[in-house]
Amino acid sequence: MDLVRAMLSGINVPPVVAEEACARADLEKGKVAKSLSEKEMEKLHSVLHGFYSAEFPPEKPCVVEHLGKKVLLPFEPKSGIPVIAKFDSVNAGLNEIILTGFLTPVQKEDKRKIELERAVAEQKEALAQCEASVIENKKKAELIYRHYAAIMPAVLELRAFSEQKEAKHAIKPVMYNKVFGGALLMQADLKNKKALFELPDA
Repeated sequence: MDLVRAMLSGINVPPVVAEEACARADLEKGKVAKSLSEKEMEKLHSVLHGFYSAEFPPEKPCVVEHLGKKVLLPFEPKSGIPVIAKFDSVNAGLNEIILTGFLTPVQKEDKRKIELERAVAEQKEALAQCEASVIENKKKAELIYRHYAAIMPAVLELRAFSEQKEAKHAIKPVMYNKVFGGALLMQADLKNKKALFELPDA
């Protein structure tokens, strides 16, 4: 039994990894497993152990073509296996495989168009929300300006109250139900410096 089959049947090492282990251990993959010397066995074991060790030096992961299948490896093979694509990380490789499955150039272009159209639609929606927010804030600003004379005395009263010693330590919002001209001060949160008014034409 050759080395690749021996590693597959004996310790369940995938063929593509077994071939790479042979290449890095300077061993012929077709060599009979039982013919290995003790030194060759130690070298092969060291390479295999390194693949699954946390101390394995980081390498550029890639996708290779092996026995008609595409396989993601956490390293660039030295065994001559055809490399289809290289990635900066294993996650990037998985993302490419899951999302595109290695599409044809035409399919990839279509995918990019769909992604671009989706991005444009999201930007349009965000712009519409922003415009709606601007309009709403403008309405609020106009109301405040229109009732400035009524609101300002409330603001001055709140400011004076906040300067009092006991008010500085207030944690809960201070509730009001007081009319200032045409404006009704409903709630004042001194800690966060916020006030809620009810205006007659709001």
